[in-house]
Amino acid sequence: MSQSPKSKPLGALRVFSARQMAQQLVPLAIGALCLWILFDKLATVDIDPILDACLAIPALNWVLAFAFTALSFLAIGQYDVIFHALLRTGVSAARARDAGIVSIAASQIIGFGLLSGTLARLRLLPELSPAQALRLSITVALSFLASWGVITALACLLLPSPAWTQLPSALTMVCALFALALILCQPLWHVLGRRIPWPTLGASLRLPLLVLADTSAAALALWMLVPSGIDLPFLALFPAYLLALGAALVTGTPGGVGPFEITLLTALPLVPEPALLSAILAYRVIYFALPGVLAGLALIAGPARPPRSPARDLPAFPAPSLLLDPEALLARSNGSTTLAGAHGTPLASVARAGHSLIALGAPLTPRTDRALPLALRQLAGGEFRAPVLYKCPARLAASARRQGWKVVPIASNAVLSPMTFTTEGPQARQLRRKLRSASKSGVRITQCLAPLPLSAMKTVSDDWSARNGGERGFSMGRFDPDHLARQQVLLAYSGDRLVAFVSFHHTARSWCLDLMRSSSDCPDGTMHALIVEAISVAARMRVARLSLAAVPAATRSRALHLLTSRMGGSGLSRFKACFAPRYEPLYLAAPRWSGLLIGGLDVARAILHPDRVIRPPH
Repeated sequence: MSQSPKSKPLGALRVFSARQMAQQLVPLAIGALCLWILFDKLATVDIDPILDACLAIPALNWVLAFAFTALSFLAIGQYDVIFHALLRTGVSAARARDAGIVSIAASQIIGFGLLSGTLARLRLLPELSPAQALRLSITVALSFLASWGVITALACLLLPSPAWTQLPSALTMVCALFALALILCQPLWHVLGRRIPWPTLGASLRLPLLVLADTSAAALALWMLVPSGIDLPFLALFPAYLLALGAALVTGTPGGVGPFEITLLTALPLVPEPALLSAILAYRVIYFALPGVLAGLALIAGPARPPRSPARDLPAFPAPSLLLDPEALLARSNGSTTLAGAHGTPLASVARAGHSLIALGAPLTPRTDRALPLALRQLAGGEFRAPVLYKCPARLAASARRQGWKVVPIASNAVLSPMTFTTEGPQARQLRRKLRSASKSGVRITQCLAPLPLSAMKTVSDDWSARNGGERGFSMGRFDPDHLARQQVLLAYSGDRLVAFVSFHHTARSWCLDLMRSSSDCPDGTMHALIVEAISVAARMRVARLSLAAVPAATRSRALHLLTSRMGGSGLSRFKACFAPRYEPLYLAAPRWSGLLIGGLDVARAILHPDRVIRPPH
């Protein structure tokens, strides 16, 4: 049953547990104490000079303060844009920005930031569930606090600030650098059985810049309202403003009233209190009251634009008969989705891994080599990810290079023609020796056309995985019964016991090797015999091309050599060389060298740790 709009706020309230509500009361108690201290201080201050100073602010200063306030809120709205993109809610950037601005403006006045922000987002974005709205509110709040900490630490280290801030600021910067390294190396965490992704590196670097723009504009709005004749340079005000903002955020009181004023007065002891209080009063009118009234009107009016269904960046996967490369069928089991081009044309299988949006292999549709890099870059930019082409063929790599992408060889595709393949000649000497060994062992090879012996195959696969440190993932096949049922499978028996099997992605004109699994006591030469029989079957079916899949490119890079050795690269290369294939170069490409490095790390992580690939939502 669909959820009515009226029930959503109640659903959001239920999301908050009693413990979370209690956690909100602690900072409120601190805020109340600060408010009591402020009122005690105000009791000794004459209010009339403060009001007179507010009225004496020039009109131009009010206009400039309003302009800086608008700039600050524009930056605030971009927080929601980033997290809607990362969470893939399907909400457009404009609607996400507007909802973010209104929710922050409303929560500044109301207090209880998580609850009020969640309810405001639900009001303006009715297509969100309460859990989605709450998750947005939490991620925006936590990311802002983290970025605020970095900006405040830098400001306190580089600008005039109280002496006690130096050590905490230095420690904060050390923690920030550690967190950045952690985000780069471990973008997906498993906590209590839940997968928790960090923001991508692109988003993590953009957020502090947005916070800097937001807080700088807000501090300039306050500075514009300081009475004339007061010696208060902006570079002295900015660190104090950031400290006061942090105190207001931590306590969560409506508008930060109390903690904000006490902290600002304490951090600027040389500024006369009446002058500073008059600036704060005017600032609260221009930065809190006015946006709060406008936010209230927006919430009363409701959604300004009708919600759209979640955007689909992915069209239907093309029929296998239309594919240029049968390895694209790996998308059925590795969590990939399909990148759309103009008019919904399927361009490539793409996966979100770490900080990258990775297009795997050849284009799905002919004559799309130029369109694919453009579309991938556009989609990746919208999600703050690095666009990466992995194992792309030479023609696509050349097109990407013409568009300014950085391209490096990463592997070679071992290809042969089944209808001309032969085991004769000096190049097949090693292969013939392996085939004789398998024949002497009495190995029997069969093509499986009936229901697969999945239980026996699983036993062989588990044996292989235990010896090889587990299955790989992403561009390397995994044991998946549903996927195997759609493949060409050949089995090897020793007596009546299954000892090995291979599987191939296939189309009418092309096959590509996927799984190679063998038991620990598999007779020597069995895998060679399986491949030769598969080539023979493909030849009888008039298959023009058979790929033994990729082997690592020759490289002097120690890191790449270490990676390929962990994936059995050298052993696979020697095995495939027995069949004397021709080698077609495959490339890794990205618009920048930094993206190439990040993409390579993400690909390696997705292969070696497939459980850390970010799967598409269902």
